[in-house]
Amino acid sequence: MPKKSKLTPEQQAAKKEAEAQEAAKLKVKKTELLTAFLKEKLEQEERNSRISLKRLNERYRTILRAVKSKELRKQISILHQTFERQLDRKDATIKSLVRNLGEAERQENMALQNHIQNVDRLVDFHESLQTEHHDTFNDDVTTLKDEFLTERRRIIEKHQLEASNIKDMMFAMQMKYEDDESMVAEEFNSKRDEIKNEHNEAVEAVKQELEKTIGDLWEQFTQALNNYKQSTLDKSTEFEGLQVDDAKSSETIRKQMVKLNKITDSIAACKVRISSNQKEWDQRNKQLKTEKESVLKHFQRLKDRMNKSRSRERVLLTELTVESRATLDALKHRQDEAQGLLRQAEMCRKLETEQEKVLPFYSDSITADEVDAAMGGGGPAEVEELPVAQASAVDLVTKRLVGSHDMMTNFWKRFNKASLDKLAAEKERETLETENTRLRAILKQYLDGISVSESVLQQQNTLMVVNYKTNAPIGMSGVPVGDSRVQHQPRQQEHELQVEGSAAGGGQRV
Repeated sequence: MPKKSKLTPEQQAAKKEAEAQEAAKLKVKKTELLTAFLKEKLEQEERNSRISLKRLNERYRTILRAVKSKELRKQISILHQTFERQLDRKDATIKSLVRNLGEAERQENMALQNHIQNVDRLVDFHESLQTEHHDTFNDDVTTLKDEFLTERRRIIEKHQLEASNIKDMMFAMQMKYEDDESMVAEEFNSKRDEIKNEHNEAVEAVKQELEKTIGDLWEQFTQALNNYKQSTLDKSTEFEGLQVDDAKSSETIRKQMVKLNKITDSIAACKVRISSNQKEWDQRNKQLKTEKESVLKHFQRLKDRMNKSRSRERVLLTELTVESRATLDALKHRQDEAQGLLRQAEMCRKLETEQEKVLPFYSDSITADEVDAAMGGGGPAEVEELPVAQASAVDLVTKRLVGSHDMMTNFWKRFNKASLDKLAAEKERETLETENTRLRAILKQYLDGISVSESVLQQQNTLMVVNYKTNAPIGMSGVPVGDSRVQHQPRQQEHELQVEGSAAGGGQRV
């Protein structure tokens, strides 16, 4: 044996590290080759399974068609016999019904004759009864007419008697009114003469008293004048002034007398007018009192109506206030929702793609002609122009007025597109989760096959080979070990598989 060269510890460590790296690379390479081989075998097995399942289904369908054909032929023969029996029974029933129909026609003819006879008897009875009622009606009309004429004559006589009595009463009232009027006139004339005499006597008394007063004053004045003249000449001027005052007083007295005469005449005229208008004013006062009462009643009614109207208006105002408050709350709620939608729209705007930013709305796939044809129209769809009062906006593309309900079309387009994208994403997520679950199961199966543990040894393992067969079913391992497709693989690949199984401790050949 050649002598081994002595290596330093560093060289030995480097060599071991290099060998470990080579072993790790070799293991990774073997793992990749094994993974590729298993994937290829798995795909081949899946293709074979699909082909076998398709052939099995075709063969099973052929067998089922044959069995079903026999069953249908048997059922058709049974149904044919049943149909014949039912047809014979129906024919017998039809014959029986024809006989019953003839018998029913004979009975119907007899019943019709009896009915005609009964109708004739009823017609005769009705005519006799109608004649009797007509005679009774004529007698009643004659009796009512006589009673009406008698009562009319009695009413006319009573009316004439009451009319004559009323005329007599009116004549008596007129005579009494004339007598009262003459008495009132005589009383008025006597009172007027009495008042005039009293006035004349009062005037004479005042005149005598004034004359006496003037005489006394004249005597006093003469005496005072003489005394004045005798006493001093200075008082002459005062006398002249007093003389002027006396003249003025005389003039005043005369004017007062004229005024007194006028006042006396006015009093007499006022008394005449008062006496003449007393009745008229009394009547007018009564009329005004009646009008006042009617106006008060009308005022009360208007006040009641006004109170009712105020109560009704107060209730309406209360309801309007409540409804307005509810409307304001609803509008505030909608405003909050709209603001929330706008905020969400701004947030979604940041997540839009360039295509969605450039073309936010997709074009309609159904034209107006197709809509009109679906609605049953014969010609091309005619655009119905909305009145300006009902229009809410103007379409910038078609330059037409559109209603408020058409303004949400673009919103619903984007909403539907977002909903479809969401559904597509959820569907894709479900598909990916299913694929991920399947791949995890395959990976777990592969890891269980290449690893050795107590749980793996207790379960079915694809690398535990006994008599060229694994203890795992075909659906798990893909292809049996004893399959010719596996045996014809290159020796190098089989050797690598055996080495891998030996290294993992999970492959044994017996």
